[in-house]
Amino acid sequence: MTIRPLHFLTALLAALALSACPVSGDDDDSSTDDDDVADDDDTVADDDDTVADDDDSAGDDDDSVADDDDSAGDDDDSAGDDDDSTAAVFAPTPGLFEYGLIYFSLNDCNATQSVVGTGATLTALNPTSETFTWDYTVDGDADASCFYAANGDFVCNNTVTSSNLSPIGIQATIGITTTAQGTFTSPTVAEFAISKSLTCSGSQCWVAASSFGVSTFPCTATFTTTAENAE
Repeated sequence: MTIRPLHFLTALLAALALSACPVSGDDDDSSTDDDDVADDDDTVADDDDTVADDDDSAGDDDDSVADDDDSAGDDDDSAGDDDDSTAAVFAPTPGLFEYGLIYFSLNDCNATQSVVGTGATLTALNPTSETFTWDYTVDGDADASCFYAANGDFVCNNTVTSSNLSPIGIQATIGITTTAQGTFTSPTVAEFAISKSLTCSGSQCWVAASSFGVSTFPCTATFTTTAENAE
């Protein structure tokens, strides 16, 4: 068969077109390989994983902060301990403190229990100013204003009283100065150290001295005793 040139050219172009399809396919395949930049995506994913690791590190930092919070909590506990210390403040218990045995270290007034009394009543307690008052059981004795410390020690202002003996026929006036101090060993127990000094004025002090069993005026009676709250 004779092929006409025009037909041959057309057939050749068709053949070339057919042969070019696979080549174009190869390009697409290569492009597919380029699309396999999914491998690159995997790399990015790896980067994401790394970021995730960074997040974990941040989480570790958060844990450290939590530890700091725990430390702060420890400080709060310490503050609580301080509060406990502040709450424990000493104060004596009001009421009648009855003397126990009387021990005289000096007694040239020849004093007896009737002279020193049987005790004292703690009144007018003020924990803010750490003050109180001793109201002695002896008739005629003035109340003593006192101060106490956190360790239980107390000291009182001196009291001065006087007694005119003329109603009983003795022309004399007896003056009594009382000093008191001591220590509260507990809110209901007090150790006293008391001193009473007696003076006399008037024309019949010698009669008064005889009545009191005193050799002469002035005289002093100093004693200690332990008193307990009877209420």
